[in-house]
Amino acid sequence: MQIKETWDPYVLLDAVPVGILVLDSEMIVRFWNNSLARWTGISRETITGRQVGEFFPDLVSPGIMMRLCAVFEQGAPAVFSSQLHRYLIPVLLANGRMQSQKTTVTALPSGEEGRYHALFSIEDVTELVDRVEAYREMRNQVQEEMACRLQGEEKIKQRNNELSILHQITQVATSSASVDELVTLVLGKVLSLLNFEGGGIYLIRQETADLITHQGLPPEFVQNIRSVTLNQDPFRTVMIDGQPWYCMDISQLMPITQSAGFKTLASIPLIADDRVVGAMNIVSSRIHQFTTDEKGILESIGREIGAAVVKTELQEQVRSAYTKANLYLDIITHDVNNAITAMMMYATLLTEILEGEERETAERLLTGIEKSGEIIRNVSTIRRIHENHTPLKSTDLVRVIRSEAEHFDSTRITVPSGEVIVMVDDLVAEIFTNLIGNSLKFGGPSVQVQVRVEDLGEMVRVSVEDDGPGIPDALKERVFNRFSRGVHDCSGKGLGLFITRSLVERYGGTILVDDRVPGDPAQGAAIRFTLKRAPAQGARRA
Repeated sequence: MQIKETWDPYVLLDAVPVGILVLDSEMIVRFWNNSLARWTGISRETITGRQVGEFFPDLVSPGIMMRLCAVFEQGAPAVFSSQLHRYLIPVLLANGRMQSQKTTVTALPSGEEGRYHALFSIEDVTELVDRVEAYREMRNQVQEEMACRLQGEEKIKQRNNELSILHQITQVATSSASVDELVTLVLGKVLSLLNFEGGGIYLIRQETADLITHQGLPPEFVQNIRSVTLNQDPFRTVMIDGQPWYCMDISQLMPITQSAGFKTLASIPLIADDRVVGAMNIVSSRIHQFTTDEKGILESIGREIGAAVVKTELQEQVRSAYTKANLYLDIITHDVNNAITAMMMYATLLTEILEGEERETAERLLTGIEKSGEIIRNVSTIRRIHENHTPLKSTDLVRVIRSEAEHFDSTRITVPSGEVIVMVDDLVAEIFTNLIGNSLKFGGPSVQVQVRVEDLGEMVRVSVEDDGPGIPDALKERVFNRFSRGVHDCSGKGLGLFITRSLVERYGGTILVDDRVPGDPAQGAAIRFTLKRAPAQGARRA
């Protein structure tokens, strides 16, 4: 005996990790999912059927209502980014801060012709916003350090001798990939230029300073000075007060140096932005009287090294943050794709076992999940466009077109023949996936699509034409913008045509929206773009 299960049409909306809110045109709450209840502490029973303005007055402010009217009356979507609207539903986090949100509002049929309900999808983007802000702060710090360094270089140029020495130090600093490599190379260069026998560089680590690199020092001496306490002189003078310290006979002040045979010491603070980050010590077994010029050179070197150390540390942090961000994005993309696959399986099952209005609801849910999958795919493609630095190569464009057309209903698509060799990369297939897919999706069940290639000499012009409803002149200029969706209820958040334009421009071409029949948008749309022809090597022209 077959058991028929009954599903609550909103059960899956309660399971997703985003806030889901449905309002009717009177701003009455029709649905309030578990995520919103958990975030706000307001139960579904408390808020459902009541004016949302009773709980969240900002949602009925004139600025928000103006945008929501387009949803209720025209079915147009609305996106409230975290940059312009930190949040629509105030949610206090455990750390006392307010949750950052990205809210997408889409239209749901209300049952009344020409009127819609508004479905709010509220994503918690607090962590992403925090990472972006942290990255910007690090970037600003790097820029400030670079500006400080340029000012220091202007002062260095006052004397020819200082310019010669500091130029070599600068070359070492800018060519270093890590802090350890930086200080090691700089110390060797300073000892060589000033003809000193040994030295070491300390970097401050909280209440102590650690010897990061050293040269020309006896091993037993190094063991005793590997870590020093900042509140002891002369370290306090140099690494807390930021004042250089010069001594012609250190054996009386620091008996430990007597066994090593050192007499002269210069301890120079490493300063960046008026902050001491460490010290450079150089020693000699001979008595040496430092001149004013030598002190000026050493102190300038100290500022140069300090700025370079901070800059290099920040660069390492930026690289680490970038690596982590990519890791998080890979994990999120992988997990979201897995979740979408599971949701599509369950939604498909619902469409098979439900009937009537419940089945229609399940089909709408399946469509929404498919749209989410397309968004993930589009975002991954954009990421590949920005990260793909492989050179362009000779590619048979006709073969690419035919291959992509096979993914659709081939009886409705006419493709060119022959061979046309252009300079592109492997992402070129995304152009035809988007353009052919859009024509079939929005052209109606009987739409016919034709792809044509024309010879323009050093360029070829490709046209993807359909006999569907066409694109009005007023929309032609903005269909390639991100998140622009024209007059259609388009999936992918309007990224498909944005991706297409990005790829065409990457290949050195141009793209435009045209009418299939010139001057008559109602006869169908045509997307036309150009690509560079590959150098002729016996290939047939189109």
